[in-house]
Amino acid sequence: MPGEATKWQRIDNLKKAPEKVKVAPRELTLKQALFCLEHIASEGKVQESAIKAGYSEDSARSIGSQLLEMPKIQARIKLLQKNRAARLTVDADFVIKELLATLKSARKAGDHAGQNRALELLGKAQGMFTDGKAGALEATVTVNLKFPAKQPIDVQALPEIDPDEQD
Repeated sequence: MPGEATKWQRIDNLKKAPEKVKVAPRELTLKQALFCLEHIASEGKVQESAIKAGYSEDSARSIGSQLLEMPKIQARIKLLQKNRAARLTVDADFVIKELLATLKSARKAGDHAGQNRALELLGKAQGMFTDGKAGALEATVTVNLKFPAKQPIDVQALPEIDPDEQD
């Protein structure tokens, strides 16, 4: 692709700017360091990151998964993410404030899908959901939504529903 650095250009850049990479000489191999950088750049696409780092296309997915299990790779990726966030001045507080603003504007616009998504992301940011993994956190979330009623509803006038007669 035009404008995209080749594997060899990325390797040359790593060699020229070690202060940018901050990898101890024996901590990571060059391919591992490239994998970490590519993992951040590709927003977590394991196979793509491994291929761009110079691993074989045939084994990229499995090698990438193996790399992500290594504590030194995990630590390096976390450090790169932290550095990236610092450069972009984005932190957890900023993200949560933006999600709250999004929730408020979605609520104001009557966008229920937007409200649900913002609430979901806020819950994830607070560690409320673990996608069914062990140790899932139980939480009670109270959401007060105000919907203007066009006319009052007489609950007494509503017909009774027999659950046994449902389709």
